[in-house]
Amino acid sequence: NFQLPPLPSFSGTFGSNESGSSEPVDLNCTAAELKKTWSKRNKNLSNEFYNKVVEIAKKVKCSANDLMAMMYSESGLKTTTVNRSSGATGLIQFMPDTAREIGTTTTALKRMSAVEQLTYVEKYILMNKRNAGYSANQVLDTGTLYSINFLPAYAKREVLSTRNDKYYSANKGLDANKDGKITKTEL
Repeated sequence: NFQLPPLPSFSGTFGSNESGSSEPVDLNCTAAELKKTWSKRNKNLSNEFYNKVVEIAKKVKCSANDLMAMMYSESGLKTTTVNRSSGATGLIQFMPDTAREIGTTTTALKRMSAVEQLTYVEKYILMNKRNAGYSANQVLDTGTLYSINFLPAYAKREVLSTRNDKYYSANKGLDANKDGKITKTEL
């Protein structure tokens, strides 16, 4: 588990999750601001990478900082990160079946540069946003963005997983308050 950076100041709009709560979503972050916040966590990321993250965030309608935080939480911003038990690989921990579904493989993803892998990050998030029933113009708050990556079929729920299911046991570290539930708020 990686420690996330402090939240950047807010200057955007609001997204809402299914429970009706809202949180600020900064849609105006620049690549330079993103680099300033995140470069200390991975010094090998290029200006092109930060520019592409901002571009993707605008297409997806999410905060670029939230997108970076999700990738950092999943992989430490390293494209070669592999979960030994599941085979999940890369920036957002693509599962092998998921990689095939979006036209690649985990082996290919592991060989890609960070900029190249972002193409698949965008494709995956947009596909899951649509499949989860969110409109193209809907702004995604932090929890919803992460839900679309973590359990897209449950992205509109506040409680994503409980102690009695397979998703919980594989991800119990996400249950921050140890109450037997993984929620959007915890993500």
